[in-house]
Amino acid sequence: MSQQVSLKQVEKRMYQAAFKDGLIEIFIGSFILIFAIAPLLSTRLGDFWSSFIFLPFWALVGFILKYIRKTVVVPRIGAVQFGSWRKKRLKFFTLLMVGFNLAALVLGFITFTGFERIAPLAIPIRFSVIILAGFSLAAALLQQPRFYLYGLMIAAAPVAGEYLYQNFGAGHHGFPISFGLCAAVLFCAGAALLIRVIISHPVDFNPLPETEESL
Repeated sequence: MSQQVSLKQVEKRMYQAAFKDGLIEIFIGSFILIFAIAPLLSTRLGDFWSSFIFLPFWALVGFILKYIRKTVVVPRIGAVQFGSWRKKRLKFFTLLMVGFNLAALVLGFITFTGFERIAPLAIPIRFSVIILAGFSLAAALLQQPRFYLYGLMIAAAPVAGEYLYQNFGAGHHGFPISFGLCAAVLFCAGAALLIRVIISHPVDFNPLPETEESL
C-alpha cells in the first residue's frame, strides 16, 4: 500500500514537473497580447481583423515553443509519455480551454464593437469571470497551483484597465496597459523558469528515459 502511495506521489511530481519549463507561461502571455494590441489595431484593421491576425501569430509561437521543448528542454530533463488516464484528462483540459478561448474571443469582439452600448462595469466583470474560471480549471486539472495566481492577476486586468480609463483617461478602456503588463509578467515568469531548467540541467546532464506511467 505504501509503495502504491509512493508511486502515485512520484507520478504526481513528474506530471507537475512537465509544466514547469516556462513554455506554457510564454504561450499564455502570447494569447493575452490580443487584449493589449488588438484595440490599438482596430482603428486601422477593423475589429474583426485586428483579432483574426493573431491566429497565425499563435501558430508561429506554438511552433517555436514546440521546437524549444524538443531541442532544449527534452535533451536536459527527458520526456514522459503519460498513460491513458492522464491523456484523457489533458484532452478534456484542451477542449475546455478551446471553449473558454472562443468565449473570450467572442466577448472581446462584442466589447470592441459595442463599448457605447454596454454598461462600463459589465465589460470588466464579464472578462474577469471568464478568465478566473478558465485559470481555476487549468490549475485544478493540471495540478499547478501557480495558475490560480495567474488567474487572479489576469482577471484583475479588465477592472484595472477600466479604472485607468475612468480616472486617468487611458485609451481603449486601459486594456493595452493592464493586459500588456500581464503579458509582460507571464513572459518574464516563463523565461525565468526556462532559464532555470537550462542552468540546473546542463547539456551533458543525463536525462530521464522516456517512460510510460500507468497510475
